[in-house]
Amino acid sequence: MKKILIGICGLGNGHINRQKSIINKLIERGHQIILFVTKENIKTLDQIFPSIKKIIVKIPWVYCDQKGINFKKTKARYLRDGLDWYREMLSVFIKVQQEFDGNPDLVITDYEPNSAQFSYATGLPLICFEQQSKFMGYKFENIGKFSPNEEISRLNYFFPTAKKRYVPSFFPLEDQGNYNVESIPPIIDQKASATKVNFDKVVVYFSPYGKKEKKFIDILNVLKRFQNYKFHIYSAEKFNKYSKYDNLFFKKISNDFKTDLIDCNFVISTAGHQLISEAINLNKPVLLSPFNTFEQNYNVKMVIKYSLGEKFDPISTNKLLDFIDKLDYYRGKIKSFKNSYWKNNWENVLLKKLEREFGL
Repeated sequence: MKKILIGICGLGNGHINRQKSIINKLIERGHQIILFVTKENIKTLDQIFPSIKKIIVKIPWVYCDQKGINFKKTKARYLRDGLDWYREMLSVFIKVQQEFDGNPDLVITDYEPNSAQFSYATGLPLICFEQQSKFMGYKFENIGKFSPNEEISRLNYFFPTAKKRYVPSFFPLEDQGNYNVESIPPIIDQKASATKVNFDKVVVYFSPYGKKEKKFIDILNVLKRFQNYKFHIYSAEKFNKYSKYDNLFFKKISNDFKTDLIDCNFVISTAGHQLISEAINLNKPVLLSPFNTFEQNYNVKMVIKYSLGEKFDPISTNKLLDFIDKLDYYRGKIKSFKNSYWKNNWENVLLKKLEREFGL
């Protein structure tokens, strides 16, 4: 049995879904786990893992652009939030050593920087599971105004080194660099399958990462016109003025999300990597409206390249009509893509690596 500290990013739900699968496997193998979580995801993780000890951490917001980290803008946000990250970090490190009666044996992070800092301070091996690590280990070209320097700068700032970086990716990766980066299949629930598809049911996901984005309103103004579909909309925002439309059902993330995803016709979403992976696994075409980040726009680029869906741009009635007309085409492309690329599930690949390289 090993003692493991695991940090989970608090932005969106993809990091939680990914680590949920990994943690379940570690628990099955008898390992002791403590989680670093943010206040945004503590309630969700308490429901999933009620018996695991959790320590709430705070994370500074770092702004990046094509040149890398915008230090001036980051400092202004830091002062506005009134965050003393160093003091907070030392406090949670003390709690870790108290709970483990010493140090853990290993640290895992899914884009959560406090756990990485604990690893660096104690000399413990660090495993990174965030899929953003591919931007450090592989070659990527700019996409319009978006640059991979945005992601590389954050990685260098928060996670400059790691014993291993496992990158779950729904698309193939080439041109690997020397950063201990290794591509693995997407970490998703392989047991989920659709026994029945409700063709009038659509899952819509608005990530809390960009809850103030105007584009959510633009999407709702299109969806309300499609009365022959029932849109199950998962959002941290309530959008009260749209509750009067009987084809729009607003929900909070819960167990219903997986159930709705399994039997829906297609998915409309922001362009987070994890949800795209889960949709592909279930043969669901995706219509994506990315945030203004390189990572989300690159995900869209790969979806279009392999004909797995489209970009919701422009956000319009005609765009949605055109996408619906092509659903069967995209479903066929998704199936052939999985047959050629997703030859192994993540458990067969990752668990063998963890056992061989880290004794897990």
